[in-house]
Amino acid sequence: MRKNIENAAKAVGLMDSYLRDKFSGKNGEAPQEKKIWENTYIYHQIEGRKDGHVFTISEHIRGMIYSMLSSGVSWDRIAKEIDISTGRIIPVDDVFGKYDPETLVNSEPRELCNAITEKNCNGRFTEKQMEGLLMNIPKLQAIDKEYRGIDNFYNSIIGTEGSGLKKLIQTLSGSGSKYKMAQLGEALTSEYLRNVGYDIPKPDTHIRRILGRGILGCSDAETVSVFEAFDIISEIAQVMNWPLAKVDYILWSYCADGYGEICTVHPKCDQCIANKVSEYCVKGKNYGSKEKNSNENLYLLFCNYGIKPNDSCPEIIKKVAYKSFASFCRRISFYDSASLDERNKAVKDTDELLAERIPVFLKAVQTENDSQEFFDQKHKELCGEMIQLFEPAGGLTYGIAQRWLNQTLQNLTVVDCNMPVASLPVADTKKYYHVPVEPAVLSVAAGKRKGRFEHELCIPCAPLKHNEPMVYQMDWYVSGRMQPFEKWEYPEYMDFQKAVRNRLAELASSQDGAFMTPLDWAFCAALEAAQPRYSL
Repeated sequence: MRKNIENAAKAVGLMDSYLRDKFSGKNGEAPQEKKIWENTYIYHQIEGRKDGHVFTISEHIRGMIYSMLSSGVSWDRIAKEIDISTGRIIPVDDVFGKYDPETLVNSEPRELCNAITEKNCNGRFTEKQMEGLLMNIPKLQAIDKEYRGIDNFYNSIIGTEGSGLKKLIQTLSGSGSKYKMAQLGEALTSEYLRNVGYDIPKPDTHIRRILGRGILGCSDAETVSVFEAFDIISEIAQVMNWPLAKVDYILWSYCADGYGEICTVHPKCDQCIANKVSEYCVKGKNYGSKEKNSNENLYLLFCNYGIKPNDSCPEIIKKVAYKSFASFCRRISFYDSASLDERNKAVKDTDELLAERIPVFLKAVQTENDSQEFFDQKHKELCGEMIQLFEPAGGLTYGIAQRWLNQTLQNLTVVDCNMPVASLPVADTKKYYHVPVEPAVLSVAAGKRKGRFEHELCIPCAPLKHNEPMVYQMDWYVSGRMQPFEKWEYPEYMDFQKAVRNRLAELASSQDGAFMTPLDWAFCAALEAAQPRYSL
């Protein structure tokens, strides 16, 4: 048995109790009973297979579609449409009808994508997934015909060996396999197989992270491999006498947005401690130790930003905004044309503008329109106000405005992780934040250096030097050849932001992982670029 399995099992039991109370409304929140394990589609399918149900090709197609739609979309949004008695996703079933292979194989991917979008069940990769689905259906038909049932073929691979399910996953997801299913990597293949009743975990990024050495401590790896996660969950399930899929679901729910939202990428250890899970968690124990010495953390915030524990939200934003400005103010051209009084007034007025507008901006995103498009529009409007405010002091480019705003939001995220800022919904909105445009981040995003940085994106998305504001060419980052960020205008700036987002989405899709937000990536990129061995 691997290390810490028994403690991990105790932690999972506590997570289950917390989630049941949360989803049933016992803790004062609105009930969300569709999210309880026994009401999920996977539970019903596993119970069906245990009772001897043989799954038809149509049921396999449904399971594959449900699996695909679980990638690149907030499952909380999908869960609202689930039928509590069967776990089925009603709007998706409306699109695909009886999941008849003969009908679907002649469909157009774009039409299917549009129909799913109309039902508000689409994700980032839906059109590519529909293209993959139409490639996979003939494979399922061939298997069904040759083996007189898809289940017969799958069961022949599984056999009686304990590793048989892993072999089946590799058969359906391996790049060199005859039976490789398009748009399904190891994690989504696992999800598909669970959707047709096989009791297995789905080792996605949430699961692989929480089982690692930094949280539940079941492995020496920070993020465990797919099949190590499979083995760890098998051992936890054995200790608890639970289905593997249930252990996986509780761990995933404890992490996921719209579900437990506790052990997220930025864990809420203070809330986790209240549920006593931290007694069995490496990170929780360390957090408990830090809480006893929280004065040290507050001291760091004071040293870096001048923030005091009793500062109001506007005071915190003003201090953070000024710190952000101070890191690059030497690059602003108005220093040569404006008086000292004009400079100081413009800076002070901009800090006060951000202190006033940022809470309203983020609250609108949280409550009015929770979307990237809405965030982008409000971001552009706020940058425009900053530019207008600087006109008496010699003017401000979009490149300077974006960096001032983006670094302020980035630094507010750091502050919020150490001392939550009251009334500022950072945690709910930071998934939409932009990447601050600066040399270190550019080099990791657009540098043509495959393998140099762990988080390099290798996309030619940095503009070359140019004199015409609306005429530019995006290319690889090479120091000295690129347009300085303070001269960037809105079109090239948004081209860069969209290129980073799209690349991160592609990586998440190809690896069946959770989407790394641009801001999370920017933190990683800046740290890597700062290492001496990665000197620019």
